[in-house]
Amino acid sequence: MASAQSLYGIAADTDSLYTIDPATGEATLVAALNGAYTDADLSGLEVLGGTLYASAIADTNDNFELVSIDPVTGATTFVTDLPNNSFYGAAGNESQGILYLPNFDTESLMTYDPLTDTLSTVGPYGGGFKVIEAMAYDDTNGVLYAYDAVAQGLVTINTATGEVTDIGSLDPIGGNSVGMAFDALSSTLYVSDGDQLFTVDTATAATTLVGKNTASVDFTGLAFVIPEPTSLALLGLGGLLVARRPKVRR
Repeated sequence: MASAQSLYGIAADTDSLYTIDPATGEATLVAALNGAYTDADLSGLEVLGGTLYASAIADTNDNFELVSIDPVTGATTFVTDLPNNSFYGAAGNESQGILYLPNFDTESLMTYDPLTDTLSTVGPYGGGFKVIEAMAYDDTNGVLYAYDAVAQGLVTINTATGEVTDIGSLDPIGGNSVGMAFDALSSTLYVSDGDQLFTVDTATAATTLVGKNTASVDFTGLAFVIPEPTSLALLGLGGLLVARRPKVRR
């Protein structure tokens, strides 16, 4: 583990947690997911207030729930129920203490407040059909970035209205296994597409390949983790964890 911070990723194909070298894209296994949701389809990996969250698209009983994941052991724990199975991304706003969640069914941005256990709708995306998946929040500048799987491009989302603004194509990124994390220490946006890791120019959406992990692990969720003496405090950076998600169709 790096002394300052480490990039973590979750792989849908192995249901495991890894560390990723942000300079090379190489991966090292941390732990297999365990506990309450070892067989769940998980989505929306994100950190808020030191807790790593993900949504269960469908657990073994076809329930849709928000869960927490221990970044050291991989243990999963129930947090709250979700209204449907369409939460494919998440981003944490540490300043306001809320999670941003994209609702596929309603094509709108939602928030979750863990202190009050409240889900709220911000507003619709607008501008035609969009599938918002991976998300990352730049807490310093107050910008919410996301991946639109329909346009296969980088967008920003207005956190007050939910309106989406296109930045540009994320070529060659274009899969259904996409993760996103914003490194606040270097002001760098990272995006994973399967087993490849990229950096992204947030002004133009231009991508630069960092590398491909030799384990051929497909990462579907990313987050930066800052070690502390007695715990792992996770910096509020975006990401996506999706296992066996449905294909985009309308």
